[in-house]
Amino acid sequence: MVGDTAESDIRGGMNAGWATCWLNAHQRPLPEGIKPDWTVTSLPELELLLCKQ
Repeated sequence: MVGDTAESDIRGGMNAGWATCWLNAHQRPLPEGIKPDWTVTSLPELELLLCKQ
């Protein structure tokens, strides 16, 4: 699951048991209790991450 909203996108992916990647383009602090598998700050960075996997 890739999402830009930690509270809904990433938490939802975590609840579903999916690997998660938070697109944090605005450098927001990570809410307590939410731990994405990866964090990227841009779409090009996401592309690089996906090409590695």
